[in-house]
Amino acid sequence: MKNRLIIAVLFISANIFASGGSTYTRFGIGDLLFSHSAAQLSLGGIGTSLNSSKYVNTVNPASIFNIEFTRFGGGLISNSHNIDDGLNSALYSKVLFSGFHLALPVEKDLGIGFMLGMEPYSTVNYSIENSVDDTFGQYTELFEGSGGISKIFIGISYVLPGEIPFGITFDYYTGNIKYNSYFNYADSLGYLDSRFTNESKYKGLGTTLGLQSPDLAEIFDLEGFSNFRLGAFYEIHFPMNTDSLFYAQTSVGSNTLESDNFKTDIPAKLGVGLSFTLQNKYIFLFDYLNQPWSNYEKNGFKSPYLRNLSRYSLGFEYGDQSKRFASFWELIKYRCGLSYEQSQYEVNGEGIDQFGIHAGFSFPLGLSNSVDIGFMYGIRGKTDNNLLKENILQASFSLNFGELWFIRQDR
Repeated sequence: MKNRLIIAVLFISANIFASGGSTYTRFGIGDLLFSHSAAQLSLGGIGTSLNSSKYVNTVNPASIFNIEFTRFGGGLISNSHNIDDGLNSALYSKVLFSGFHLALPVEKDLGIGFMLGMEPYSTVNYSIENSVDDTFGQYTELFEGSGGISKIFIGISYVLPGEIPFGITFDYYTGNIKYNSYFNYADSLGYLDSRFTNESKYKGLGTTLGLQSPDLAEIFDLEGFSNFRLGAFYEIHFPMNTDSLFYAQTSVGSNTLESDNFKTDIPAKLGVGLSFTLQNKYIFLFDYLNQPWSNYEKNGFKSPYLRNLSRYSLGFEYGDQSKRFASFWELIKYRCGLSYEQSQYEVNGEGIDQFGIHAGFSFPLGLSNSVDIGFMYGIRGKTDNNLLKENILQASFSLNFGELWFIRQDR
């Protein structure tokens, strides 16, 4: 806990040069991941109301009612941050595993589907270096953060009376976040270098409830429209057990300064959205997400650097949804989107906002399989008031496979 107070003070210094990823990830549990596939990323993220027989939407468990075959997906995502503090800039890139999922239809007539998977929930990754020259001499301060939290889930869907798809997942959260502070002294000072580490290990349970409306295009007989749906999900987190260890390596040796076990409260997440298909070629999506991070508590303490998160996104996909047999080029799908995020971060009295432009493609591998590529270019923060501006480029690569595993024989 002491180490986190030390690194937070650095944000008010104008002499800091930041690199190694987003320095905003030091607050809370780090950056949150909203897109776990290239298709999601290229459509602006999320996709609360989206459902398809050829894609698994892990955001809303109600969406799996519509899958036809056993489906498997997984991928990678590359994050590149160009960080500018007004005096210096640095480029940092890292490739992350974006998760995997397995889903299969159990009873198509009742909309019963099953899925399981694992996804990264948050990531912490930064490095801050500060050169100091004071009455004690010259030395270098280095502050680093790494780790994150992952989610493992199993879920099921069912179509309620009134043709309302419902889904639920049971979630298990686990992760490890480590903060290191290094003090490297010049040889002339006669001091040995020292390191202070604050490490937290998280374990906890949660659940996600999802709903989607019936096809409103059928109910209201909307000509040219299909799969017109509203959707919502509510993600609940139970207090997570947190084991915290604060230790030091100094000239007098290694020593544990503090060890504690407490609860970390992550606020619930609410998402709503709508989507529809026009003329079997054009898919439109709109999503809104809210998560009140001002309610985040660690060991009973709230963070002054967190506020409520709000996220808006628009998505568009072009591709003939009715074609089953066509050339490779005719089956390619084109995607784009926009997103605006009032992030959970608030530093020096300034809220940190992000604007993103999204694009991507889906290349067919047969009738039920595809390779998806997605991109996002975003701008977060600004250099005013001793803050940092980040130019973010994300590139995602996903594989999406579908196979017929089980055939029910009627008697």
